[in-house]
Amino acid sequence: MSSNTSEKELRLQKKPLALILVKRAAIFFFALCLVAILFWYTGSFQSFLDSTQAMLMSLLKYSALCLLLAAAAGLGLSVAFALLRRYPLGGWGFSAYILLCAFAAACLVLADALLILHAGLGQ
Repeated sequence: MSSNTSEKELRLQKKPLALILVKRAAIFFFALCLVAILFWYTGSFQSFLDSTQAMLMSLLKYSALCLLLAAAAGLGLSVAFALLRRYPLGGWGFSAYILLCAFAAACLVLADALLILHAGLGQ
């Protein structure tokens, strides 16, 4: 009987593939945002061309958008997984997805503001 109980507990603790893929996608897009910010910051002091800086901001914009979507999907899947399996929702995962959503929103605002300033306000 104890083997059945342990198998049932293991089955309940397994994460679905979709949740694992979304978590890895969120980590990838978070790293991509950090790299784009690092290169943009370095380029500000190393006199990168304006077109290169605009390309880095476009990269940041689209990677932040993908990060926002991945983090929101991860948050929704985590909540759905916790409700369907009656498994307690971990505070670390939930708060990490919230922080990733906030970081992605801040990156989107930064990238859009810098792209608007690059294009010119009066045009």
